[in-house]
Amino acid sequence: MGTECCLTIGWIPENSKEERISCGDASGSGTIESLVWVRTDQETLNDEVHCEISGRTYYPKSHSDWWGNRSKLWTAIAKDLAKLSGQKGVAISGAQLVGCWRIFNQESYGEEGLGLKVVAEGEDCGGEFANKDGRHNGKFYVRYTMQIDDEYDDEMETIIIIDRSGAARLQ
Repeated sequence: MGTECCLTIGWIPENSKEERISCGDASGSGTIESLVWVRTDQETLNDEVHCEISGRTYYPKSHSDWWGNRSKLWTAIAKDLAKLSGQKGVAISGAQLVGCWRIFNQESYGEEGLGLKVVAEGEDCGGEFANKDGRHNGKFYVRYTMQIDDEYDDEMETIIIIDRSGAARLQ
């Protein structure tokens, strides 16, 4: 009895001509993507988070690993994703990933100032969102999908855009 969540984390290049972005179809959308798999098991409490881009697997042990503003888990994953945009100094932050995780789990609080905006959700989402006139160019997106006991739950699908003004600038 486990739950598996997939975070598709992507970057829309500044010069994208795509009017519609399809998460999970990087080649068709002209985006750059990586996956983060979250597996939880309520019976054994053996949770794991696997980051595709680095090949690392993390084992969160505390409440603050999942939800804390200074989560070591999400900060480590953000570092793994640092090169996703292909632009020096532009990356997603651990705080932004915590904020996304809270929104996905309907535990939203403290996300102000992180540049997070839900652009699509629910069963009509279909993993896509509009990019009319390139309004999301130069931004990250995070798509959340969930499977419970191997059943895909399309009502839980959510896509968040992370505005560049809220994106972390690396030193």
